[in-house]
Amino acid sequence: MSIGNSQFDVRHGDDLRAQLQSGSTKLPTRTVLSLATSGLRVRLLRSMVTTLSVVLAIAFLSYSGLNNQLTYNLSYALEKMEREDPFDAAHGRQAAGALAQVALFDGLTTDAQRRLARDMGMDDVFEQEIELTRVAELVRSSRIELTEQQKKLTDLMQRLTALDKAGSSDQAAMEDVQDQIPRTEARVKELELTLRRAEPRETYLSRTVQLGKWITGNADKDVDDDKAALRLVETLNERQAALFSNVLTPSTFNDRQIANVALLLDRVDTARHGQAVGVIREVLSQEQRKRSAASLRTRLRRAGIDPTRALTGDPMNTWLIVMALLTCAVGIANAMLMSVTERIREIGTMKCLGASDGLVVKLFLLESCMIGVLGASVGIVLGVVVALFAGVLQFGGFVVAQFPVTQAWTVVAWSVLAGMLLSVTGAVGPAYQAARMRPVDALRVDE
Repeated sequence: MSIGNSQFDVRHGDDLRAQLQSGSTKLPTRTVLSLATSGLRVRLLRSMVTTLSVVLAIAFLSYSGLNNQLTYNLSYALEKMEREDPFDAAHGRQAAGALAQVALFDGLTTDAQRRLARDMGMDDVFEQEIELTRVAELVRSSRIELTEQQKKLTDLMQRLTALDKAGSSDQAAMEDVQDQIPRTEARVKELELTLRRAEPRETYLSRTVQLGKWITGNADKDVDDDKAALRLVETLNERQAALFSNVLTPSTFNDRQIANVALLLDRVDTARHGQAVGVIREVLSQEQRKRSAASLRTRLRRAGIDPTRALTGDPMNTWLIVMALLTCAVGIANAMLMSVTERIREIGTMKCLGASDGLVVKLFLLESCMIGVLGASVGIVLGVVVALFAGVLQFGGFVVAQFPVTQAWTVVAWSVLAGMLLSVTGAVGPAYQAARMRPVDALRVDE
């Protein structure tokens, strides 16, 4: 067929359709994105529900990945902390003895000595004041009772002597006196022993409290500063000797005493005693590792974690992650199938207006990708926050040093990829189902 100078080929059926599609102009990417976005907005509630399923799945994936890595890091750190590096005990005793004799406080001014005493916690006498009150009351009550018991014992002895001289026939009175005397003597000895222990303790606590108040400048006005300064030097020397004498058994030290040993080591001339300082520092380091390891093992046990199993891996965690991802994929596929069912007439109209099968598939996949990216982003943030918060609650400060920051980026990358793959995988089937629809069939469906 010809019209003028132009020649037209008359085509029908599939040939005409192929010609029209091959000659049609492709929609700009921006327009395709706009169409996909408008589809999500129109079905906002369903899109939000689908996105929520992705959020929960990716949050669980992120949390599980970070939590597993954190557990591994903590278990590995525990294994390292529990390793002991043996040292020569004889060398350790020699080092401790040498440091106990070093003059650490010579040449210090009174103010410098006070600052050092405050750093060592000698100004914190609150507990000593409470104990002093208790001990002082014990001494006072014991003295009063001892006086009464001694008087009672004297009276009993005099009564027993009087009964013997009188040849009393009151056998019951005699037996009563003889029975009371041993009990009274035992009580007198018990009170004397209590006082022998409590009185020196009262004196020590009283001097400690007075010295602590003087260090902070809250001492009574009648306190002699010179005597207090001498007493401070004596106390510092006593504490130095006591700390270094027992430093090879640091398990008997509390945290304050360990900190005080470290503080004194900082004042030692390392040029002369560097080797001894190194030995004692290693002793303290091992003790601190032991205490940290014991605390960490307790926290792991409370969390129901076996460190040995955590280092070798737990297949159950992998199974839980796989099940969560499969559940998410099924949810997305269901949501996209429902979306196709709701949009049958819309799809038919689009295809009548020239939309190709590829465009329909692209629209559905773009919608699912948007859901996947948004859901993965929110899920990652939620998973990281939950993992960090749960780790702090379970393991405290250990999380700061062992939180898998480097591995977190790997977890984030895998989570984003998983979110997109889940969404696209769940939408592939519905998208191709929509693309295969014949426009005439789609327009006949009543929504």
